This record gives sequence, structure tokens and C-alpha cells, in this order.
Amino acid sequence: MSDETSESEHHQILSPGILVASPQMQDPFFNKTVVLLVRHEHDGAMGIVINRETDLELETVLTEVTFDLGDARDKPVMWGGPVEPHRGTIIFRPEMPQIDEFLEITSTLRVSGSMDVLKGLIISHVEDDWFLSLGYAGWGPGQLDKEIREGSWIALPVDPATVFDEPVEDRYDACIAQLGIDANMIFMTPIDE
Repeated sequence: MSDETSESEHHQILSPGILVASPQMQDPFFNKTVVLLVRHEHDGAMGIVINRETDLELETVLTEVTFDLGDARDKPVMWGGPVEPHRGTIIFRPEMPQIDEFLEITSTLRVSGSMDVLKGLIISHVEDDWFLSLGYAGWGPGQLDKEIREGSWIALPVDPATVFDEPVEDRYDACIAQLGIDANMIFMTPIDE
């Protein structure tokens, strides 16, 4: 059996979903991260880290906008991942049905890279049900599948409450708690093939 056939047999579409770094993950980019998995296909995967804030505020990032940021000006900006760190993605609840530039993750969770979406959320004074992330996490063909088999990631279904309602610093522990065990009890080892 060829490696290509072997890889495709192990490929299971996990998006939309949540990836939780296993407690043994040592990669400094992804140690104790929670990733909203937006796309996972045969040609690769893309996700946005949802539990790391940057030191930046929205006003610092959006220096060239022509509309008033209002109460959102001091809103923290999230670190979405190491790829394209200047690319912004908005994660939001569908409070604004008139905007159609988005990808629907669930019926209550959407993502968009549109400045119009961001402007609409800000000028509508929607405060708590969205955040802006800079950068994203990306995997090449078969890479994420391999990392999951090696025990680097735990896949969970998307829970919008985790994305929006849990404090940022508690999202990792909240995801681990969904497994019903303590993080210290998890020891991920590679799957034998």
C-alpha cells in the first residue's frame, strides 16, 4: 500500500471543530492552545487560535479606518496563529443578518475577513459577541492528520459558548473539562499503525 493511499484512508474531515493542544505539546506557538478549525480538507487545514490575546488594542491595529471605533477602541486583539500575522479575521455571532461576507461555522458562529463586517459590528455597538484575530494556523496536506495521529491534538465539536462566553484565559481548561478528566490525566501517545 502506498503512503498516499495510507494517508487518505486516515483523513477524516474535522471542520468545523475545535482542536485542543495535548498537555504534552511543547511547540511554543501551540502549547495550551485552543484552535477553531475553520477548514480541514485533503489539501490542508486552517484554524484560528482563540485563547491568546496580544498586547495590542483595536485602536492600535485599525489606524487607517475612517469610522469611529467608539467603545471598541480598547478591545483586545487576539493572536490567531503564526501564519500571515498581519491578516485579520473576525469571529462573531450572527447578530447582523444583513451582512453576507462570512463563512458560517455553525448557526451561531461565523468568521470573516471583511472590513465591512468589522465596521458593521463596531458601529452597531455589538460589544461582546465578536473579536478580531491576527494571523492563523495552517497545515499542509496530511500534516494535521499526522499530528492528530501522533497525539498532538484532541479534536472536539465546536461549542460557541467556549468561543464567546468563557474568559480567554479559561478556554483551554474548559475544553479539557469537556473530556471529563483532568489535564494531568491525559497522556497522548502515537497511534500504532
